[in-house]
Amino acid sequence: MNYRSLLPIVAASGLLGAFTGCRTVPLDKGGSMKATYVAGRFNMVVNANAARATRAVTQSFSDLGMFVVKTEQKNFYSAELAARTAKDEKVRVSINEINSRQTEIGIRVDLAGDQALSRKLYERVEANLK
Repeated sequence: MNYRSLLPIVAASGLLGAFTGCRTVPLDKGGSMKATYVAGRFNMVVNANAARATRAVTQSFSDLGMFVVKTEQKNFYSAELAARTAKDEKVRVSINEINSRQTEIGIRVDLAGDQALSRKLYERVEANLK
């Protein structure tokens, strides 16, 4: 078997894995709070129930100059929200309550994701929860 012919395939799969893999994103200076960034989706847990988290996300959209295009309360414990940025990027947020004091929030910007904008939105949500 010719191993040189496998080299481009191995290199391409390594690059693909590097761009689509899972990353842990530190959220505070000490590194004790973390979020995950998996395949373009920014996921974290906030200390609030789903209703408070939904209000905080809606307010954060407004604070960042985004136009809300969808607010769907699926049930008492989950919601789907969407907004558009000034650059016409679609921002989708899913909210799923874990328990009465914690809620998972997932943020995706367009199809590929944007970690910087996702983090900025998360930081705004945290500020609005205080």
